[in-house]
Amino acid sequence: MVNAAIPILPLVPIVLLACARPSASGASEQVVPVGPVISRLVPDHGPAGDAYPIRVVIEGRRFAPAANTVRFGPVTLSDLPSEGNGTRIVLFVPKVMPARGEVPPRPLLPDAYEVTVTTPEGTSAPARFTLEPAGQ
Repeated sequence: MVNAAIPILPLVPIVLLACARPSASGASEQVVPVGPVISRLVPDHGPAGDAYPIRVVIEGRRFAPAANTVRFGPVTLSDLPSEGNGTRIVLFVPKVMPARGEVPPRPLLPDAYEVTVTTPEGTSAPARFTLEPAGQ
């Protein structure tokens, strides 16, 4: 029988980075929005022009019971109430930009307009409403 020496290897520390988890301080925590959220506009398009009033329902969540501010492109509509436990706001699409000083009111032209809802908790991401040329 031959006695062979078994080589002894030095111990090397092994670090398992794959098992690391984010700290409780939240380096990778997701932030959940607490402000209003627009799910959809019903309808989301309609004809431009004063002769065509369009009733729109903004559907979503976390709207304030009262005093919601809706921004429709360049027009701001203030103090709008919500319905359905903060899930709907009903309004008529503004067709004219209000007068400012000596500048007379002017119609909103056919185009896509951003719509947002602002409450004391924040402002929603925009939804789009398209005013189309009359007769389409």
